[in-house]
Amino acid sequence: MRKAKTPHDPEKLQAILDTALRLFNKQGFDATPVPMIADQAKVGTGTIYRYFKNKEELVNSLFQRCKQRMQDAIFAGAEAHQNFEARFRHYCTGTLHFALEHPAEFAFLELHNHEPYLNAASRKIEDSLHGGLHRFLEEGRHAGELRNLPPTLVIALVLGAITGVFKDRHVSFKKAQVAAIVDACWVMVRAGA
Repeated sequence: MRKAKTPHDPEKLQAILDTALRLFNKQGFDATPVPMIADQAKVGTGTIYRYFKNKEELVNSLFQRCKQRMQDAIFAGAEAHQNFEARFRHYCTGTLHFALEHPAEFAFLELHNHEPYLNAASRKIEDSLHGGLHRFLEEGRHAGELRNLPPTLVIALVLGAITGVFKDRHVSFKKAQVAAIVDACWVMVRAGA
């Protein structure tokens, strides 16, 4: 007779994910053993293995959740009928608001974005986000709205600027500055700048 699968407790799962997020950001993936996550999440080590096959599955689940939240924040409310500049500003604003409202998740994505332990599902959600942005930026380049730069470079410039502002402890990064940061990003990549 097959053993029934143990039901998942959403509160325990959230405690595991929150603790893993905090520890992965503080210590890194390799320096964070599963028993430490369990201890600080106040669950048994075996409990983590009921939710995740191993630490790689845990970090990938966390990455996918954070990346989906970021993608939702960037694209939420975007209107296809808006002109290119308005959509560009919308996407930048969404990214900045995500960083402000979910700083631990933003930092986690920045730290773990190119790590070898990310699986195919994590890479797929990353490719989905970047694919949408690439198509959008290519459209802007062909329409003469953007400098003649590859979309990958535009993403690197804009995301690099946003990440730099986010990481710089000497810069006061608050909602009041979002519009000014978005203006600066637009000026940096628009055609004729």
